[in-house]
Amino acid sequence: MAGRLFGRSKPKEPAPQLTEVIASADSRAETIDKKIQMLDQKLMKYKQQLNKMRPGPGKNRIKAQAMRLLKQRRMYENQYNMAQQQSFNMEQTAGAIQSMKEMHMMAAAMKDSHQVLQSEMKKMNMDSMEDLQDDIADMMDEHQELQDIMSRSYGMDDIDEAELEAEFESFGEELEMFDDAMFDEVTPPSTTAEAAPVAPVAEGVDDFGLPTLQ
Repeated sequence: MAGRLFGRSKPKEPAPQLTEVIASADSRAETIDKKIQMLDQKLMKYKQQLNKMRPGPGKNRIKAQAMRLLKQRRMYENQYNMAQQQSFNMEQTAGAIQSMKEMHMMAAAMKDSHQVLQSEMKKMNMDSMEDLQDDIADMMDEHQELQDIMSRSYGMDDIDEAELEAEFESFGEELEMFDDAMFDEVTPPSTTAEAAPVAPVAEGVDDFGLPTLQ
């Protein structure tokens, strides 16, 4: 009933997005810039005409029209600069807002990471880790001792180094003597070839037409 008497309030329109306002300002600046370019073309034509005209009423009339266009150009230029400045200010605001959102996201991520790190650290025991490292170091030392024990040589400490050197020298001489003896025992093959039998030569034929042998 009250709504019929006093009317219902209109739903509140959502506030325009900052990106939409920036786009609107850029569009307005672009439109103004096109108008400035058109005025520049007209002013250039008027200037060319004035350079060719002689002083007089006609030249004064063209000059007055050029001055009017120049005033319009200054007005549009001021509007263009204002639109550009407004767009720049809003872009800075939008950048600051985006930066704040990113910092909130980073803070939330760091908070979650801190909680996870604390939870994982509680699962670790520093004393047990130190004991584990000490045990591993001891086992590595014992392993090295076992390798040293297993690699010991037996019966090699009593050998005289001078005897080894003498044996080494005579070892070479024995090899040379062995090679010479082996060379002498080898009999070289005979190079004289036996004469091959000479085939008989046929001198004629018999009554049956066969060749007769000598």
